[in-house]
Amino acid sequence: MKVYQLKLERWLALALFSLTVFFVGAVSIGFYTQLRNAVLERTQNQLLSINILKKRLVEQYLTDLPPSTENLSALRPGLEAIVTERTGMGATGESYLVNPQGQMLTVSRFFPDSLPESINVDTQGFQRALAGQRGVDTYVDYRGNPIIGAYQKIQNTENAIVLLTEIDIAEAMQPITSLRNRFIVLSLSLLLLSWFISTWLAKVLSRPILSIKKNINSLVQGKLPEKPIKGSQIQEINSISESLNEFIRRLNHTIQFAQNIGQGNFSVDYCPLSDQDRLGNSLLTMREQLVQLNAQKEQLERETKKVLISAQETERERFARDIHDGVGPLLTTAKLKISTTELSKPVKQEVAKLLDEVITEIRRISSNLMPAVLRDFGPGAALQQLVREIEKNSSISIHYANDLLPQSRISKEGGIALYRIAQEAINNTLKHAQATEVVMSLTEFDNQVVLFYKDNGQGIDVTKSGEGVGKGLRNIRERVRILDGTVEMFNDNGAVIEVEIPIT
Repeated sequence: MKVYQLKLERWLALALFSLTVFFVGAVSIGFYTQLRNAVLERTQNQLLSINILKKRLVEQYLTDLPPSTENLSALRPGLEAIVTERTGMGATGESYLVNPQGQMLTVSRFFPDSLPESINVDTQGFQRALAGQRGVDTYVDYRGNPIIGAYQKIQNTENAIVLLTEIDIAEAMQPITSLRNRFIVLSLSLLLLSWFISTWLAKVLSRPILSIKKNINSLVQGKLPEKPIKGSQIQEINSISESLNEFIRRLNHTIQFAQNIGQGNFSVDYCPLSDQDRLGNSLLTMREQLVQLNAQKEQLERETKKVLISAQETERERFARDIHDGVGPLLTTAKLKISTTELSKPVKQEVAKLLDEVITEIRRISSNLMPAVLRDFGPGAALQQLVREIEKNSSISIHYANDLLPQSRISKEGGIALYRIAQEAINNTLKHAQATEVVMSLTEFDNQVVLFYKDNGQGIDVTKSGEGVGKGLRNIRERVRILDGTVEMFNDNGAVIEVEIPIT
C-alpha cells in the first residue's frame, strides 16, 4: 500500500497551523464558556431576586386583603399590578402567576389580548414550584421558547399559586452572542494570518533542511554541489549546514588533488582531513607510489634512449671507420692504377678528378658520422674542426671559444652529446635563421660543462615549446635530458641556447 507523503515544508506548516488552531480554539472556548456561565449566573441571580421580591409583595398583598375575599379572579387587577412590573426585565422578561391547574392567573405579556385562563402552563419550572421547590433554571416556557426562569410557590390560606419570573435565553445571552460572533470573526482572521505565518515559518525552517537534502543527494550521485548551504537561525541546523559545507569544501580540495595527480602534477600540497581520513591518506600513498613509478619510468626511458643513442653512435663510429679504412684505401689504389694505365692524359685527369671528389665526399660522410678528431681529441677540438668546415663552405661567421680543461673529465657519451647538440644548433641556424654570425663557447667547470650558443638570426618560436619545436631542437632537449642536464632556449636579438651537463 502506497503511503501519501507530504513534503517537509507542508508538514511544518500543517504542524504550526494545527498548534495555532488548538491554542486559539482552546482559549476561545474556555473564555466563551467562562463568560457565558458568568452572564448566565448573573441573570439567574437577578431573576431569582426579582422573583423573591415579587413573592413578598404578592404575599403582603394577599395578607392585607379582607378575610372574605376568596375569589382569585377578583384579585387579578391587584396581582397583575405587582407581577407585571417589568423594570430590569428587558424586552422578553415577564413574571406571572399560575394556579394549581396550570392556568395563568395574570395577563401574558406576549398574549395581552387572550384571557389568562385560556393559557395553560405546564413547564418544568411550574412543576418544580408546584412540588414545593424553589430555584432558577433554563427550560422551555409556555410559548415553546428556551428561557431562564425563577420559580417558587406562594401559599395563602385557601390556594397554592406558582410565581414564575422568566426571560428569553436569546435576550439574556445577546451580548455574549454578539461577542462570540465578533470573536469568531477575529479568530478566523487570526487563523488565516497564522496560516500565512506558519507557511512562511515553514519555508524558513525547511529551506536549510531541504538544501541539506539536495546537497546530500548530489553527493550520492557523485556530483559536488555548486552553491553552499545558507545558514539558519536554528543553532542545530546551522551547525549541520556548516559541517556539510566544510565537508564539501574539503572534498572538493581532495578531488582537485586527485585531478592533479591524474594529470601528473605531483608537487601540489594536500593535507588529509584527519588521521582517520582514509581517502586522503590513500591518495597520498597513491601519489608517493606514482612519483616512484614515474621516476622509474623516466629513468627507464632515459636508460633506454641512452642505450639507443649509444648504440647509434657506436654504429656510426663503426660505419665511419669502415668507410674510412675500407673504401678510402680502395679509392686511393684505384687512383694510382689509373695513373699507370695507358689512357689519354685528358681521360686520366678527368677520372682522377672524379676519384678525388668521391674520396672527399667519403671523408665528409665519415666525418659527419663520427669525426676522428672527436674520438681522438674530444668535443672541443671536434667543434673547432666543424667550425672551420662550416666557415669554409658557407658565408656565416662563427666565433668559437674552447675552454675545456687540458685533462677534461667529460665522459665519452657527454662529449658526443655536446658535439651533436652544437651540430644540431648550427644546422638549425643554417636552414632557418638567416643569420650571418654565430657565437659559441664550450666551458668546463668542476662539476659541469656549459655549452653557450647564440646567433643573430630570426630567433626561435618560443610559443612552440616541447613537442611544438622543430625536430633538431627536440633532439637537443632529448640528449640533454638523457644526461640529466638542463637546457634553456630563448630569444635575445636572435636564438640563444644554453646547455648545462653535469660531470660525474
